[in-house]
Amino acid sequence: MKSLDGDLVVDVGMQRIIDLILGTSTNRWARMNVATGNAVPAITDTTLSGGALSVQFSVSGWAEFASTSLRFAGIFGESTATITPRESGVYNDLQTVLLNRNMFQNFNFTHTINVTGFIISNIIEFVPVM
Repeated sequence: MKSLDGDLVVDVGMQRIIDLILGTSTNRWARMNVATGNAVPAITDTTLSGGALSVQFSVSGWAEFASTSLRFAGIFGESTATITPRESGVYNDLQTVLLNRNMFQNFNFTHTINVTGFIISNIIEFVPVM
């Protein structure tokens, strides 16, 4: 599997994708989390590395599955607690299975409660690597 530095699908997430394809699991991706951690992502990660905030796609965002793409977005509204997010990840509804980790520590921003909202999106493309 090839990915950009700081942007990868983790082992447990890939296993869940396989389980969904085979029909051995019906627990789909349901939440976008952001966190303040800055640990280098590893394929063996099972959680984000810092304190996290979460939104459900069905309430504040969307999940779209088309062809070889998985597209997710979480809308963190004005009432979201103050945070300086440095990473994001997609989880199942129980937040027990992490699909991916995306780092954006070189693009720092701070969200302040009751001032602004923000949107985080993750796109995963499955393409052959030669």
